[in-house]
Amino acid sequence: MTPTASLHDRLDCLADAMARSVTDQGDRSPAVVLAAVSGGADSTFLLRMLHRALQDTACAVHVCHVDHGYRQDSAADAASVKSLATRLNLPFHGLELTGADRTPVRNRQARWREGRYRLLAKTALRLAEPGRAAVIATGHHAGDQVETLLMNLIRGTHLSGLCGMEEWSSLAAQFQPTRQADVEVLLWRPLLAWTPDDIRSSLEAWNERWVEDRSNLDESHLRNRVRHRLVPQLAALRTDTVGFLANQMGLWRPDVQALERIHADNLARSELSLPQPDVPRANQSVIMRLLPLRNAPQWQQRGMLAQAAARLHRNRYLSASRLDELCRQLKTADGSRGPRPWFGDLCWSVWHRPPARVFDLPTDKDLLSLHRRGTMPFPVNVPRLPPGWRHAPIPLAGADLRLPGWTLAARRCERPPSISQMRDDPYPWNIYLDLPSLEAHGNSIRLEPAIPQLRLQPIGMPVGRKQIRHILRDDRIHVSLRSNWPVVYTEGGDPVWVCGLRHAAAYAVREPGRPVLRLRWHPCP
Repeated sequence: MTPTASLHDRLDCLADAMARSVTDQGDRSPAVVLAAVSGGADSTFLLRMLHRALQDTACAVHVCHVDHGYRQDSAADAASVKSLATRLNLPFHGLELTGADRTPVRNRQARWREGRYRLLAKTALRLAEPGRAAVIATGHHAGDQVETLLMNLIRGTHLSGLCGMEEWSSLAAQFQPTRQADVEVLLWRPLLAWTPDDIRSSLEAWNERWVEDRSNLDESHLRNRVRHRLVPQLAALRTDTVGFLANQMGLWRPDVQALERIHADNLARSELSLPQPDVPRANQSVIMRLLPLRNAPQWQQRGMLAQAAARLHRNRYLSASRLDELCRQLKTADGSRGPRPWFGDLCWSVWHRPPARVFDLPTDKDLLSLHRRGTMPFPVNVPRLPPGWRHAPIPLAGADLRLPGWTLAARRCERPPSISQMRDDPYPWNIYLDLPSLEAHGNSIRLEPAIPQLRLQPIGMPVGRKQIRHILRDDRIHVSLRSNWPVVYTEGGDPVWVCGLRHAAAYAVREPGRPVLRLRWHPCP
């Protein structure tokens, strides 16, 4: 068989495999595949093969080009891709990165990648039919796989970095512009078995031109240094380096995935599911019991932490040394700590013995949270004052005060329970106060954030007064929750109730028959 005939046979096999791959997706089989085409050799070959493979199927191909706007001649790339789409009679979508995504940063390629995928996802979601997957096809090939493997090894990767990309995967949540429960955004990489030489040979056989991106020659980026320096040196030792290493990654994948399933099971057993009040931010933290992690062998600790980082879509630059360092820090972490930086925008926090009664938690053991910087480490569903909250007066005659997710109801009790019943009420967000004592300070009470230095004498403390910050500390409220913790004050500013925790003895009901004011927090939609 001649080399040309062999290439034709391989192209036919690839086209058949691509058609089967789309139709084999079952219920999530797409009605539209959005091809991400830059104009380079890889994406040009991808588009030609998609047109060939899917023209006799029920799946339509659309072409999308994202102009990064960093070169003066970038408009010519867009025109070239549009010309190819017109020649193939395929719909074309030209997009441009926003000014924020174009802003030069230390790792501008990562910024461009995130902005590019956000635009692609938005377009794919718009084209997708309800209930069918939104699919973005990319031209990643065996060379990209090998470059990623070598970069991961240089960085000191965890085992997961040996596997490389899979043909089908879900697009990371942070790249998706909206949350649509009935539409999944999938990445399709049908060229992972093809080397750059195979791709260019095919384009030359078709007399198809492509655009060379000069930024791929910029060796200030690690990937370009690996591509132009390291891979050629390896090829001098073994001519089929790219194909061989890509095949090895495929052989490693089942073994590594089996280990990852073990780690995922370990994480699931130690993970704590909190009633998170802010559903759109539910993917901002992974919370687990600290003791099972500490008691596990270190290889399992690394695996559990790697799984948590993957859940937060921050495992791209995760290294074994970073995992080992966090294992070491957690081994000696005592008391509540955090947020402490880990790497990138990931942080860790430890909560020492959270009061389960206050937070309605299934445990009072130490918790660990891996979370993104600037987000709540422990997004528990308790009353908290929103940022910028100003004091709100509550008439002693009774009123409701609404907060996000909660309502504070103040009611005068005509027939209050007995003193023992009031004292032994198991619900921490409900108290009874002596109304005449409050009226001695004005006609209302007010709700404000905790003022750390103010003091009160809690019930059960025979002598002395305690600062609010010490109450929050001693009742084991995590530091991230303290600044907006709600406190009820008299009209003159005397602390009455550190909500959910302690209330002042001076305003407690001590004698039967006296008027009573009941304060109770109610969850609300």
